[in-house]
Amino acid sequence: MQLDAAQKKIIQSKFLGASLVRGVTETGKTTIAVNRSIYLKNNYCLYETDKILIIAQNDEHLDYIEKIHDRVEKENGLEYITLFSNTVDRIHLSTIDSIIYNYFLDHERSNGVSYKPIAKETEQSAIVNECIVQTKKLYKNVKLLDIKYLRFFIDEINWIKDCNYTKLETYQNADRVGRKIKSAEGPQRLLKNSKAREATFKIFMLYTEKLKEQNLIDSKDITKLALKQLKKSKNSGYTHIIVDDSHNLTKLQLDFINELSSKKSYSSLMLFVNKDSNLDSNGWIIKGRKSNSLHLGNKIKSYSLKKKHIDIIDNKDSIINMKDLTVNCTSEGINGMRNNSKNLSSIENFEYRDIRHNKKYELIRDLNNSSEIIVKNEDNEDEYTNEELRQLSVYSDIAAGEPILINPDVEGNFQLPKYWLKGIKDCFILKVKGDSMIGADIYDSDYVVIRKQHIAQNNDIVAVDLDGSATLKRLVMNKDSVVLMPENEKYSPIPIVGDEASIIGVAIGVINRIN
Repeated sequence: MQLDAAQKKIIQSKFLGASLVRGVTETGKTTIAVNRSIYLKNNYCLYETDKILIIAQNDEHLDYIEKIHDRVEKENGLEYITLFSNTVDRIHLSTIDSIIYNYFLDHERSNGVSYKPIAKETEQSAIVNECIVQTKKLYKNVKLLDIKYLRFFIDEINWIKDCNYTKLETYQNADRVGRKIKSAEGPQRLLKNSKAREATFKIFMLYTEKLKEQNLIDSKDITKLALKQLKKSKNSGYTHIIVDDSHNLTKLQLDFINELSSKKSYSSLMLFVNKDSNLDSNGWIIKGRKSNSLHLGNKIKSYSLKKKHIDIIDNKDSIINMKDLTVNCTSEGINGMRNNSKNLSSIENFEYRDIRHNKKYELIRDLNNSSEIIVKNEDNEDEYTNEELRQLSVYSDIAAGEPILINPDVEGNFQLPKYWLKGIKDCFILKVKGDSMIGADIYDSDYVVIRKQHIAQNNDIVAVDLDGSATLKRLVMNKDSVVLMPENEKYSPIPIVGDEASIIGVAIGVINRIN
C-alpha cells in the first residue's frame, strides 16, 4: 500500500509515550502499525534488551499482521534503517489472550495451585441468582434486586471485574458508559453513590466469595491472576508496545498491557482503534470516555485517519476468515495412501506431543511420499496433503545433557499440520542428544519443535545458547537466581550469571519415533 503524508507522520513520529490512532475500516491502521514497529526497531531500540511487541486480538488477526509485516519488511524496511539498526529480531507478535494465559499458567505453577474455570454460562447464572436472593434480604427497599434482572447483574459483575474495581467507593463514583441492555432486562444506568450501586457491589462481593469457596474462576479472574503474576515476574518488559484493534480492550487488559512495558524514558505505547467496529460494551476505549480517564499517562497524543485505502494482499480474505481447519477425509483416501506404499519399510510412525495444549497424536508418513501425512487422534484418522502442511527445518544436535557446540547444518525437514503451528511465525526442529530431560519425556534422538523467541516464562522448556554451546533445559526463575534445570538427577543445574546465556526458543512440541 502506498503511504500518504498523514500515515507517514504517524509512522515516523518522534513522540514517545501513549498515542491513540482512530480510524474506520480500510484507513490503513494495521499497515501503519507494522511500519511503526519497524521504524521504532531501527530508531528507538538503543540497547540489546530493547524489544517491540505487537498485540493482535485473535489468531486470524495475528496471521494477517504477520503477512503484512513480511511484506513491509521486504518492501520498506531499508527506508527506516539508521546507525541504531541491527539484524536482531526485536519485534514479537502475539495475541492478548495468549500472553495473559501464559502468565496465568505461570501463576498456577509458581503457587502450586490449580483452578477450575467456570465451564458454562448456566453455572455462573446459578451462582449470581443465589447472590441476588441473599442481597435482597439486606436491601429490602431496592426494587432492582429481582432475579428477572439476572442478565443485568451478570453484565454489571463482568464490568466491575473488567475495570478491576475492588472497593465500593471506586464503583460508586465510576462513570458507567457503554452499557447495552434492553429495557426489560434492567436500567440503562445506576445513579452514582446510590443504594442500587451499593447493593449491586454486594452481589459482586458475594459472587467473588462463592467462586473462591468452590475453587472456581471465570475469564476475568484469569486476567487478574495473570496481572498479579506479571507484577512479580523478572521479565525486563517491552520498550515499545503496539496494539491493533484495541477498541475492545477492557481496563483490566489495558492495565496488563501497561505492566508489560519496560517504562524506559524512550518507551512508547500506540493503540489503534477501529471506530466503526461492533464495540464490546465493557471496552475501555469507547465513545464518551475522556482521554485523561484512560490511565495511559499524563499526555496522550491522538491521531485521526479519514482517508480510505484499498490494500490488496494475496489471500487476505482467507486470512481474515480463517477458522480452525477441519479435514474431511474418506476412508478410501486414507487406505489408498497406505496401499500405494508397497515398500513397508518406508512407513514411519511417530508420536507428537503438543506441549502447549497437552495433547498427543500419532503421525504416519511415507518416505516415498513426503507430501502427505496421516494423523491419528483417538478413533479418528485424518489425511493432510501438502497444502495443509508446514515444512520445518531439522537441526542436529541440541544437548539434553552437557552443553555442546551448536550444529548449524540442516539435517532434513519434517512436515506438520499448519493448524498445530497457528499463530507461530518462526519455528524449527532440534534433534536431542543426551538424557538430561527424560523426566519431561524427552529422550535421546527425539525431535523437539522450538518456537523461535528470545524471552520465556518460568518453567518453560527452553533451547539456550551458552557462549556458543546449546542445551535444552527447563528455565527456573527464583527470587534470587535463574537456573537451567535438568529433568534427570544425574545432572546438575546450570546457574545463569549476567549475559552469558541467551534464549534461542521455547519448546512447544516433542516428536518421537514409534518402533
